[in-house]
Amino acid sequence: MKNRILLLMIAPLFAVYVSAQTAGGLFEPGPQMNSTRIAIQVSQDDEGNVLLFGGRSVGFVSSAYADIYDVELNTFTNVNMLYPHDNAILIRMSDGRFMLAGGGYDWGIPAYANIEIFDQETRAFSAGGTLLYPRMQGSGVELTSGKLLIVGGWYSPDAAAYAELYDPAAGTSASAGSLVIARSSALVLPCNDGGAVVV
Repeated sequence: MKNRILLLMIAPLFAVYVSAQTAGGLFEPGPQMNSTRIAIQVSQDDEGNVLLFGGRSVGFVSSAYADIYDVELNTFTNVNMLYPHDNAILIRMSDGRFMLAGGGYDWGIPAYANIEIFDQETRAFSAGGTLLYPRMQGSGVELTSGKLLIVGGWYSPDAAAYAELYDPAAGTSASAGSLVIARSSALVLPCNDGGAVVV
């Protein structure tokens, strides 16, 4: 009798647990991407299309292209980037453009300091200068000044310990000093006073 009561009490809890895990979602197959990739950067354009930048493809080779997933057409379109970007820094700027910087060479070794800008209207990339340090798994945010604060990196003591400010208008980077604690894949949040918090 006690076992039945216990079972009657547990059964509804189990059903709630299973339902909470799926959140009632319905999953169905979508179209194939143009290539299998990991360590990509993902964002969304103003029309709701999903933007997939760079990453690492088969054989751990760094990728130099983007896939744009069109939500309405349910298709992927390939767009060539200027440089490979594996585990790069991606910042959406207030003017709607995207800054993509740094990344790793094949096998995930930080090697690139290249910056490029993606214009969602033309779906084209343009060169944007270079970072002060090659960075992989760095982070960044746009400040109220319009400059981009870039911090942290993996595998590189200098990239992990020093921040920089990128000026999109001039296409130049300048030192922003050393962090209190070296970081990789940090969370960077803009503040109303023009600064930012690095967590």
